[in-house]
Amino acid sequence: MKKTPIATAVSIALAHGSLLMGGFALAQEDIEDIADENVIEEIVTTGSRIRKDVFTSSSPMEIIDIGEASLQGIANVGELLQNSTVAAGSPQVTSVLSSALVENGGIGTSTISLRGLGANRTLVLLNGRRAGPSGTRGGVSSFDFSVLPLATIERIEVLKDGASSIYGSDAVAGVVNIITRRGDGASFDGYVSQPNSSGGEHTRLSASWGRDFARGGFRITADYNKQEELAQGDRDYFNCEEDYVFDPVTGARADRVDPRTGNFKCSDTTWGHIWVYDYGGSNSPSFRTLAQYDYDGDLAQYIPGYGPVTDPADVQTPPGWFPTGYDRAASEVQNSDHPFQDETTLI
Repeated sequence: MKKTPIATAVSIALAHGSLLMGGFALAQEDIEDIADENVIEEIVTTGSRIRKDVFTSSSPMEIIDIGEASLQGIANVGELLQNSTVAAGSPQVTSVLSSALVENGGIGTSTISLRGLGANRTLVLLNGRRAGPSGTRGGVSSFDFSVLPLATIERIEVLKDGASSIYGSDAVAGVVNIITRRGDGASFDGYVSQPNSSGGEHTRLSASWGRDFARGGFRITADYNKQEELAQGDRDYFNCEEDYVFDPVTGARADRVDPRTGNFKCSDTTWGHIWVYDYGGSNSPSFRTLAQYDYDGDLAQYIPGYGPVTDPADVQTPPGWFPTGYDRAASEVQNSDHPFQDETTLI
């Protein structure tokens, strides 16, 4: 490197004093020792294209360690982000929600929305690069976290400030940067969630193995994740909707009791019936009645059926049909809990 006249003059001046040269050499060694102690092996920048140390950045950043997910019993990346403080107070699209409702991105999609601005305003990076969007049949949505096994991720960095001036409108709410594992070695992780009652079991097994070389590396990750169905009938507090009427004096439950089961009557939508209006006959107990079929074969022992037909205006029904709902006793055995409701999927 060519020396300037000032540099040449400084070098000549230092050469005339041995004591000064000794001091200069000592100072140079101290500087080299300090530099060796503060070597930064890697700088990962999130939210800016200017290379800088994140500790000197004025923008707040939250780093989420994947090890915390295992301690909290979290089985996927989307749930980990959605349970963090950066996503608090914002509506999130989970894999359960997108399986029950039509969501852009397809069934089972899991996205992240910061500041409540929507997933399309939260940019997701994968090792500092834009991650591809998810979508089916031409629909383009935000990045789907369900495609990333938890075992392949080392940490997640979240830039909570908007970065639209750097990345564009998809970073108005913030930036999520996913850092994958690197280095040699293998890891294995398992997770099992078993409720007290059957239904809704969750099992996940993950394994990851990688090697690094001088000019590159590779990593292989396998993930098995299965969520069992939880139907509405699998839980007692879901499979029968009750009135919950209380006696104002004693405070005891005053709901109607179904004599067929001995439990409080289910009071949901009436099913398996035909409404009969203004028929003008004399063989039915009501001007307007509801005829239900005896699917269980036990209505006859609790309520009377239609009387014999003595007039052309009388109600004529096939065997097994009974009038229900015309008084309290008949209402107690009225079918108001369709069996298909118990088969409704909650998870």
